[in-house]
Amino acid sequence: MTNISNKVKELRESRGLSLKQLGEKTNINKSTLSNYEHNRAEPSRKNAVKLANFFDVPLLYLMGYDDATLKKTLENASEAIADLMRKLGLNPDDFEQLEALNEAVKLIKGLSHENNEKWLEYGNLLLKSQSKK
Repeated sequence: MTNISNKVKELRESRGLSLKQLGEKTNINKSTLSNYEHNRAEPSRKNAVKLANFFDVPLLYLMGYDDATLKKTLENASEAIADLMRKLGLNPDDFEQLEALNEAVKLIKGLSHENNEKWLEYGNLLLKSQSKK
Protein backbone atom coordinates (compact mmCIF):
# COMPACT_ATOMS: atom_id res chain seq x y z
CA MET A 1 0.00 0.00 0.00
CA THR A 2 1.07 3.59 -0.52
CA ASN A 3 2.01 6.09 2.14
CA ILE A 4 -1.44 7.66 1.86
CA SER A 5 -2.43 6.56 5.37
CA ASN A 6 0.36 8.65 6.91
CA LYS A 7 -0.47 11.68 4.78
CA VAL A 8 -4.20 11.63 5.53
CA LYS A 9 -3.58 11.43 9.26
CA GLU A 10 -0.81 14.04 9.15
CA LEU A 11 -2.95 16.50 7.17
CA ARG A 12 -6.03 15.89 9.30
CA GLU A 13 -4.16 16.39 12.56
CA SER A 14 -2.33 19.48 11.27
CA ARG A 15 -5.73 21.10 10.81
CA GLY A 16 -6.97 19.98 14.21
CA LEU A 17 -9.76 17.85 12.78
CA SER A 18 -11.25 14.68 14.20
CA LEU A 19 -12.12 11.82 11.89
CA LYS A 20 -15.77 12.74 12.33
CA GLN A 21 -15.15 16.37 11.33
CA LEU A 22 -13.09 15.37 8.30
CA GLY A 23 -15.81 12.93 7.29
CA GLU A 24 -18.47 15.64 7.53
CA LYS A 25 -16.39 18.08 5.49
CA THR A 26 -15.48 15.58 2.75
CA ASN A 27 -18.63 13.44 2.79
CA ILE A 28 -16.51 10.35 3.46
CA ASN A 29 -17.62 7.97 6.22
CA LYS A 30 -15.64 8.25 9.47
CA SER A 31 -14.94 4.51 9.56
CA THR A 32 -13.72 4.63 5.95
CA LEU A 33 -11.30 7.42 6.88
CA SER A 34 -10.13 5.40 9.89
CA ASN A 35 -9.43 2.45 7.58
CA TYR A 36 -7.31 4.72 5.37
CA GLU A 37 -5.35 6.05 8.33
CA HIS A 38 -4.70 2.59 9.76
CA ASN A 39 -3.61 1.26 6.37
CA ARG A 40 -6.49 -1.22 6.23
CA ALA A 41 -7.79 0.20 2.94
CA GLU A 42 -6.78 2.58 0.19
CA PRO A 43 -9.10 5.36 -0.93
CA SER A 44 -10.96 5.03 -4.19
CA ARG A 45 -9.83 7.52 -6.80
CA LYS A 46 -12.94 9.58 -6.08
CA ASN A 47 -12.21 9.75 -2.35
CA ALA A 48 -8.51 10.40 -2.90
CA VAL A 49 -9.42 13.37 -5.11
CA LYS A 50 -11.90 14.61 -2.47
CA LEU A 51 -9.20 14.48 0.19
CA ALA A 52 -6.56 16.13 -2.00
CA ASN A 53 -8.99 18.91 -2.90
CA PHE A 54 -10.06 19.38 0.71
CA PHE A 55 -6.47 19.61 1.95
CA ASP A 56 -5.45 21.62 -1.14
CA VAL A 57 -2.54 19.33 -1.94
CA PRO A 58 -1.60 17.54 -5.17
CA LEU A 59 -2.93 14.01 -5.41
CA LEU A 60 0.64 12.73 -5.77
CA TYR A 61 1.58 14.39 -2.47
CA LEU A 62 -1.34 12.69 -0.75
CA MET A 63 -0.07 9.39 -2.14
CA GLY A 64 3.27 9.91 -0.41
CA TYR A 65 5.50 11.58 -2.98
CA ASP A 66 7.79 14.19 -1.45
CA ASP A 67 8.22 17.76 -2.68
CA ALA A 68 11.49 17.06 -4.50
CA THR A 69 9.94 14.15 -6.41
CA LEU A 70 6.87 16.24 -7.28
CA LYS A 71 9.05 19.12 -8.48
CA LYS A 72 11.16 16.82 -10.67
CA THR A 73 8.01 15.12 -12.04
CA LEU A 74 6.50 18.51 -12.94
CA GLU A 75 9.74 19.65 -14.57
CA ASN A 76 9.91 16.48 -16.66
CA ALA A 77 6.25 16.84 -17.65
CA SER A 78 6.77 20.49 -18.61
CA GLU A 79 9.77 19.59 -20.75
CA ALA A 80 7.86 16.76 -22.44
CA ILE A 81 4.89 19.04 -23.15
CA ALA A 82 7.14 21.79 -24.54
CA ASP A 83 8.92 19.24 -26.75
CA LEU A 84 5.64 17.82 -28.02
CA MET A 85 4.29 21.33 -28.73
CA ARG A 86 7.42 22.14 -30.75
CA LYS A 87 7.06 18.91 -32.74
CA LEU A 88 3.39 19.68 -33.46
CA GLY A 89 4.11 23.32 -34.28
CA LEU A 90 1.85 24.59 -31.49
CA ASN A 91 2.23 27.52 -29.15
CA PRO A 92 0.45 28.42 -25.87
CA ASP A 93 -1.98 30.73 -27.70
CA ASP A 94 -3.35 27.71 -29.57
CA PHE A 95 -4.43 26.19 -26.25
CA GLU A 96 -6.19 29.38 -25.20
CA GLN A 97 -8.13 29.32 -28.46
CA LEU A 98 -8.98 25.64 -27.99
CA GLU A 99 -10.20 26.35 -24.47
CA ALA A 100 -12.39 29.19 -25.74
CA LEU A 101 -13.70 26.93 -28.51
CA ASN A 102 -14.54 24.23 -25.98
CA GLU A 103 -16.53 26.75 -23.92
CA ALA A 104 -18.36 27.89 -27.06
CA VAL A 105 -19.27 24.29 -27.92
CA LYS A 106 -20.71 23.82 -24.42
CA LEU A 107 -22.86 26.91 -24.93
CA ILE A 108 -23.99 25.88 -28.39
CA LYS A 109 -25.08 22.44 -27.17
CA GLY A 110 -27.67 24.12 -24.97
CA LEU A 111 -29.17 26.24 -27.75
CA SER A 112 -32.25 25.49 -29.80
CA HIS A 113 -31.83 24.91 -33.54
CA GLU A 114 -33.06 28.43 -34.25
CA ASN A 115 -30.58 29.94 -31.83
CA ASN A 116 -27.78 27.79 -33.30
CA GLU A 117 -28.45 29.49 -36.63
CA LYS A 118 -28.24 32.91 -34.95
CA TRP A 119 -25.00 31.89 -33.23
CA LEU A 120 -23.48 30.92 -36.59
CA GLU A 121 -24.61 34.19 -38.19
CA TYR A 122 -23.04 36.15 -35.36
CA GLY A 123 -19.81 34.15 -35.67
CA ASN A 124 -19.64 34.86 -39.39
CA LEU A 125 -20.18 38.58 -38.75
CA LEU A 126 -17.33 38.57 -36.24
CA LEU A 127 -15.02 36.85 -38.74
CA LYS A 128 -15.90 39.34 -41.47
CA SER A 129 -15.35 42.34 -39.19
CA GLN A 130 -12.02 40.90 -38.03
CA SER A 131 -10.76 40.35 -41.57
CA LYS A 132 -11.56 43.99 -42.50
CA LYS A 133 -9.16 45.32 -39.85
